[in-house]
Amino acid sequence: TATPHDGKVENFHIFMRLLDPERFEGRLRHYEEPDANDLMRRYVKEKLTTFEGKPIFPPREAKTLQFSLSTQENSLYEKVTDYVRAGVRAAAKMREAGNWRVGIVTHFALIGLQRRLASSPAAIYESLKRRHDRLVSRAREFSKHLTQPMSVAELPESLRQLEKLDDIDYEDYSDQELEDSETEAIEFAKVSETFVELQQEIRQLEDLLKLARAVRDSGKDTKWLELRQWLRSDAFRSSNQKLIVFSEYLDTIDYIANRVADELGSRSAVVTIHGGLQRQSRRNIQDKFINVPAVKVLVATDAAGEGVNLQVANMMVNYDLPWNPNKIEQRFGRIHRIGQKRPCYLYNLVAHETREGQVFARLFEKIEQQRKTFGDQVYDILGDTVINKSLPSLLLEAIRGFFQSSFGAIRRQYR
Repeated sequence: TATPHDGKVENFHIFMRLLDPERFEGRLRHYEEPDANDLMRRYVKEKLTTFEGKPIFPPREAKTLQFSLSTQENSLYEKVTDYVRAGVRAAAKMREAGNWRVGIVTHFALIGLQRRLASSPAAIYESLKRRHDRLVSRAREFSKHLTQPMSVAELPESLRQLEKLDDIDYEDYSDQELEDSETEAIEFAKVSETFVELQQEIRQLEDLLKLARAVRDSGKDTKWLELRQWLRSDAFRSSNQKLIVFSEYLDTIDYIANRVADELGSRSAVVTIHGGLQRQSRRNIQDKFINVPAVKVLVATDAAGEGVNLQVANMMVNYDLPWNPNKIEQRFGRIHRIGQKRPCYLYNLVAHETREGQVFARLFEKIEQQRKTFGDQVYDILGDTVINKSLPSLLLEAIRGFFQSSFGAIRRQYR
């Protein structure tokens, strides 16, 4: 199997039971990593050679480009995060009061909202607007008093399945399913308990929308400027280079595609792929990217991330980072594959001073430690005792402010 370890110790332990049921009987305690060195033989593709001893795969390089938010962006970020943090506290109270399912949905929604905030000003603007419009509609329905908690019957079917926040396995969702579920949750999440609180929340959202619109319309958000700098580089401008940009959200894909088209001076130079497209449409777009020299950039979700040969390009940018680190490898595998003749380059864009930046800085720090010890066999041990919690749980802790001690050293590093 290409990915024997999905980053979860308990899953790896179950996997090992297939080889030795007696030895791996029972449950793990204290997230102990099973010792399976004598049962597993792993070769990564970078070590594969021909019979003559020549490497089959070309060299590859992955870098994380860390940047700081502008003053305007930071203001938006902090105000939206304050809104999310208040919602997290409200969700915790709901769960304590017995309205646990709505509390879970609200938690899920707020984590999604925070991720969209980190994705792009377009993604957070559209998400806030959809929530604002939903709350305005709700205020019309309850024009006098909002006295009853939202019932389970009001939740969409997909959200009624959420039993426990820790049980939400992001790997079980396709990119489109996750985005759709998050969108529904953001619209239906319940933060306000009374009609007065609902009106206050609507006014707060209106203020946030003004900030988000200003950042979006400026066209000067820092993450986009980082990508634009790459588009203007000699490495991209020279010869017939093509570039793949991955994002998690359709709003961000449209945002990037429009700006890339303006930068290159041609809308036909950019194509997009997302989970909402039919399979044949995706294939047609992939063929266009591969075979038409004028098409320079592909902007896509993970609908183009696995099982697709895109080695016509040798450069890739993660505009957003997925929760599952293995997906980063799967994305890279679209260009770093048998038949690729050029070195391959992957760039991750991360605003290091944000909560998401703290989480991913910790992840990449640990991956680098693992790489020094295990070489390229990093993904075998992502579920060790240091990276023990899911990335959504880590982000939730960061939002609550519980990461002060864990990430204090990282923050000081960038001051």
